[in-house]
Amino acid sequence: MLDALRRGSKSWIAKTLLGLLVLSFGIWGVADYVVRGHTVVPAVVVGDQAFSAERVREQFNNDLSRLRRQGLNLPTEQAIALGFLDQSVRGLVNEAVLTQGAQAFGLTATDETLRTVIHTDPLFQDASGRFDRDKLARILAANGLSEAGYVEARRQELVRTALLRPVADGVQPPAFLVDTLARHASERREGQVLRLTDQAVPQPPAEPADPAVLEAVYTKALARFTTPEQRTATIVPLTAAAVARDIDVPDDAIQEAYDARADQYMTAASRAVSQSLFPSREAAQQALAAIRAGQSLADATRAQGGTGPVDMGTVTRETLPAPLAEPLFAQAVGIVGEPVEDDFGWHLFLVSADTPESLRPLSEVRAEIRASLAEDRALEALYTLSTRIEDALAGGASLEDAAAQIGVTPIQVTLDRQGNGPDGAPVADLPGGTDTLDTVFSLKEGETGPMKENDRGYTLVRLDHVTPATPRPLADVRADVVALWQAQSRIDALQALAQTLTERAQAGESLDALAKATPGSVLEPVPAVVRGGRTGLAQDDARADLDPAVIKALFETEVNGVARVLLPEGAAVLQVTGIHPPSPEVAAAERKILADQISRTLSNDLLDGYVQALAGKIGVTIHQDVIRDALQPGR
Repeated sequence: MLDALRRGSKSWIAKTLLGLLVLSFGIWGVADYVVRGHTVVPAVVVGDQAFSAERVREQFNNDLSRLRRQGLNLPTEQAIALGFLDQSVRGLVNEAVLTQGAQAFGLTATDETLRTVIHTDPLFQDASGRFDRDKLARILAANGLSEAGYVEARRQELVRTALLRPVADGVQPPAFLVDTLARHASERREGQVLRLTDQAVPQPPAEPADPAVLEAVYTKALARFTTPEQRTATIVPLTAAAVARDIDVPDDAIQEAYDARADQYMTAASRAVSQSLFPSREAAQQALAAIRAGQSLADATRAQGGTGPVDMGTVTRETLPAPLAEPLFAQAVGIVGEPVEDDFGWHLFLVSADTPESLRPLSEVRAEIRASLAEDRALEALYTLSTRIEDALAGGASLEDAAAQIGVTPIQVTLDRQGNGPDGAPVADLPGGTDTLDTVFSLKEGETGPMKENDRGYTLVRLDHVTPATPRPLADVRADVVALWQAQSRIDALQALAQTLTERAQAGESLDALAKATPGSVLEPVPAVVRGGRTGLAQDDARADLDPAVIKALFETEVNGVARVLLPEGAAVLQVTGIHPPSPEVAAAERKILADQISRTLSNDLLDGYVQALAGKIGVTIHQDVIRDALQPGR
């Protein structure tokens, strides 16, 4: 359904806006800052507009909620690892860049224009082409969007479209380029392929007759039979979570934090509402008069040509457009209030229930606040501990003794460069993660690295021992080496047979005859395909089930020509039986497809360059550490 919303604006410029929201971070200046004490640093700054860490987290959570409603139920940590947090930040940045760019040019979208755009959007129309308020409400609700938010987003889209249209609208590629590419891309070829299965050649013996052959196979594939270098290291982890357990947080500090964070624990007032929409004030007034005379909201709405009533569910002031929020929350419960106007027309609301705002009591959130404050204080304590252990080491203490002085127990791990232990499985819960792994493999044996800060605290590493990469003896891996020799022998035999059959076919024998004379071979038709392996150039054209090597040979061999095709697990013989230029109708259609693709590419390149230049002029800074801290568990 969200894809349908994206299709709501038909111009390619509007569609390109969606692509601009996932531009690379390489466009922007990215900075890390150390935030100490209670200094408030914005997460993102675009020109004169600052986005707080809370705003970034809200955007990310909203995006994640939409993904989950569409069936992609990712844990938060996995979504971050997959780049969805970066995408949310890029969305905020690009929207701000384009909005400020539009403001600099004085571009606006009037209420009347906005109303027309939304009312004429087929997404929100019924079968007769009439604007359907119910449909709009259902679609917005299904995507977790408020009416106010959607209207404002659509307004900004119109403004940004007006900004971008002159940059790249109407870009057309040179005709000779399109014609050349179209001829190359639209040519279709078909043929037949004689596939050779394992049954086409004798099975290799249990072992080679000459032991030196097995030795040669082992030597050639030695990397496959080599245990990687293993390193054993002692790690001293200093984590905020561990220190926080022993930190006392007084009640007055918890109370102070509770008062300061009251907004986080406040549930806004809400109302259960049904509404009807009318095309004019007069129709709404007549419906209201009928309701006060005893008619139901539904009957009065139908009688006056309105739409609804629609059950809006539970709404808050924040989820409503400003023109509707105040009248709706001033209206008495259980009655239909006076008509209210907004961008979509005239509304009548029936409030069926009212829930006042509420504040979660301190008793419910005390543990949460205490943990947060303890972790904040632990971060400060960790710095002191890290200094103490460094001083102890400088004074000649061993790593173990220095750790004991601050009450920390070191851990010892053995792993390879990929982070796997001696059993081949990843080492679980490695303090400092990949940073620690990099440190382990940058040290010399016996060397202690520098104290490293990470998102959970600090880590100190000493490299204790290096076990070099060691080839496993042939005797230990003999069965694997034999299996490798047998597989390669089979492939060599298949490729040699394919070469013989290719030469016979080139001498005049048909593939059909060769298939009948060669047990274990299968003759298959190769359907007419373009170079990409599809039956046509459109993305929804079927893709033939062909090996890439077969497609490559199909377009490198002349008509009626025969070629041997080397495959990962054997070989085949290919014959090209036909080369087909497209019909005039198909050629025209495919030329249009290519022209559109090239136009979009050229237009996107222009837009990318323009947005980069605009961002450089406006100025963009992303504080990665602030964003990272805001998304830490428990924050």
